[in-house]
Amino acid sequence: MNYGVVLLIFLIIAALGLILQGAALLGIFMAAQQLRRQVQGTRDDLKQKVEQAVRSVMELLADSREPVKNAAVNLEEISRVARERVVLLDETIADVTQRAHAQVVRADQVVSSVLDKVETTADAVEQNVVSPLLEVTAFFKGVRVGVEHLLGRGRTSGIQEATQDEEMFI
Repeated sequence: MNYGVVLLIFLIIAALGLILQGAALLGIFMAAQQLRRQVQGTRDDLKQKVEQAVRSVMELLADSREPVKNAAVNLEEISRVARERVVLLDETIADVTQRAHAQVVRADQVVSSVLDKVETTADAVEQNVVSPLLEVTAFFKGVRVGVEHLLGRGRTSGIQEATQDEEMFI
């Protein structure tokens, strides 16, 4: 397998990994946005219900004292439930934010790991395949030139051979 193909394969693998991580992060972001919209809707609904309860309490105060007492109890219960839900909502948002942060950190670690492995592999291929191959090619070329010279078929080096030699070392 040639060095370019191996490098291309590793780059494709790294690109696929990055694409998958990007899709995962986009999914996390979209889920967080959806949760935020749902929380906003719940908050607005809750606000509307509380406002309605306050209006009802005011009407009851005008009518009689006993219904006001009952309304006050109901309002206290609504406030308690609202506080519990707001606390639960806050905990949910904190949990989603923490998970999203953990996923971003994890994705960064995975990307860094993949890039390090690709770099290490490329270095290993260059050291263990390309460099020895260049040395063997140079050795055989030297042997061939030496044999041709000994046999008396010494060639005059032309422009084409000089160009080929330069291309080999580029």
